Amino acid sequence: MYSPAILEAIRQNISIVNIIGQYVNLKAKGDTYWGNCPFHAEKTPSFTVTPSKGFYHCFGCKAGGDVFKFVSEIEKISYYEAVKLLATKAGVQLNEQNNEKYAAEQKKRAALLDLYQKVCGVYEHLLWHTASGKAALAYLQQRALSETTIKKFKLGYTHQDGKFLYPFLLKKGYSEDFLAESGLFSRNYTDYSLFTNRISFPVVNTNGEVLAFSCRSLPQAAKESPKYINSPDTLIYHKREQVYGLYQAKETIRQQKQFILCEGSIDVCALHQLGYGQAVAPLGSAFTNGQAALLKRYADTALLLFDNDETGQKAMLDSAVICEEEELEGYGCKLVGAKDAAEILQKNEGYILTKAINNASLIFDYLLTEALSKDGHKALRLEELSKQLFTYIRAVKSAIKHEAYLRLMADRMGISYEAIVKAFEHFKKTNHIQPSRQHNLKAVKSEVAKPKKPMAIKGGAIYELLLAFLARPDLYQKYGDQLLTEYITDERLNEVVNYLKSSDKENLFVYLEEGNLAAELKDFFKNSLKSAGPASYEERAQRALCRLEIAGLEQKALQIITSLNEANAEEVVKLLEDKMIIASKIQILKTRL
Repeated sequence: MYSPAILEAIRQNISIVNIIGQYVNLKAKGDTYWGNCPFHAEKTPSFTVTPSKGFYHCFGCKAGGDVFKFVSEIEKISYYEAVKLLATKAGVQLNEQNNEKYAAEQKKRAALLDLYQKVCGVYEHLLWHTASGKAALAYLQQRALSETTIKKFKLGYTHQDGKFLYPFLLKKGYSEDFLAESGLFSRNYTDYSLFTNRISFPVVNTNGEVLAFSCRSLPQAAKESPKYINSPDTLIYHKREQVYGLYQAKETIRQQKQFILCEGSIDVCALHQLGYGQAVAPLGSAFTNGQAALLKRYADTALLLFDNDETGQKAMLDSAVICEEEELEGYGCKLVGAKDAAEILQKNEGYILTKAINNASLIFDYLLTEALSKDGHKALRLEELSKQLFTYIRAVKSAIKHEAYLRLMADRMGISYEAIVKAFEHFKKTNHIQPSRQHNLKAVKSEVAKPKKPMAIKGGAIYELLLAFLARPDLYQKYGDQLLTEYITDERLNEVVNYLKSSDKENLFVYLEEGNLAAELKDFFKNSLKSAGPASYEERAQRALCRLEIAGLEQKALQIITSLNEANAEEVVKLLEDKMIIASKIQILKTRL
């Protein structure tokens, strides 16, 4: 995609040690730098960076490559995006296309980013250094936000005069047409600011660029004034694909391997100040699939911490559905004694938050427990809560989880499993899926409604592993003890294992021609061996073992979910602890793939 000359120019203008050193604590030993690998858990450093060669390598998980690959892997972005990011740091002009339309769009994009950065600075100045900003600053201090937190999130104040910003920016050289499309001004009155007399919360992307604003009204604002006004979508901003606080939270999310999703921007600031730097929030609307996909770049586990009121718990359910659709492991946090994180900070009652997070439960168990705790006529209540829980279960892609959750519902609600299944089937027929989610639920319909097709042989990790063992007998000697019997679900493969164990083996291709192996498997292994490229068989074996271990752990997690049906309170706590440990192990293993 980029010429070697361009890539080399970037390499020459940046230091691979400095770039990787932003993520790894490196120590020099001769011409090489050593540190703990960021791609797998380890206590003894096995990760190396060799600046003379421009490469990194881990002797533990075998990760390695150049600076572009490192940034791509660590930031969970494409190689193309990594090159663009590093080109900016290096001051190298990519000149990707000569197309005039493309060039004009890129120029406009850069101008918008520059504009929003400047406006963010203006709002910050108004908050800290003007008389009109004192009330806004006093309100933030009343909410117990520290100066450090306010500056960390670049909070500001939008002037009480709606016509203040427009002439100010005109004097800075921005055109009327450009400002009209900037998203900063009213569509009907193009010289009047969209945000007046409000606290500004800048929306910053993962590169630290200001894209938009979410602005909160002050307590003295008119009752009819909306609490929040958010920037409209622009060339640089799409609110359904961004989350508030991710720039400030991404490193902690990566380290903790989880994120906390809360309801609003002040909650995010409060959580960070209380020591939970992995907190983020949606922007001006419900949590979206695009936002979930963005967060999944950094972690596979979501702690849902929403306001302890009816609106907040509805958002909890909706967010849980999104997490399930995007295959994020969800946990629900119950706040007892406070409405939200901002109130906890204001009252200096951080123990409430700590308890809620430490006692987080699997999201379905949380939803079921909350639903059953509500008052009301039993029959009507059970029918209503069933609909809420069915909304979540319908998003679940695994048929095994479907059954486990429905059985758990039946047990906790005192209803027969058959009745629950019948009600669920009726729910699916009478409650249509929202159009925005249909693309995510195709896999669910396929798994539940259609007969299973046998998995293609080439798709299984066990076949990949045995292929590596056949091609390299020394690998079987090295890794054969990790080949567990439960990995082999195709009994015909036992013949291959017997061949590998044999001390007096016949020639491999003779075995594949004349041995007792099933014809289908013979063809698979012969064709795979003939077409094998230069890829390392050892790396393929390691990845296959990793995939098999993940599959085994996922099966254990499903068994735990099923066991919850018959568990007492003490057993439930232990099972949920085991489930979290398994989730952590799976997360570590996935970094090795």
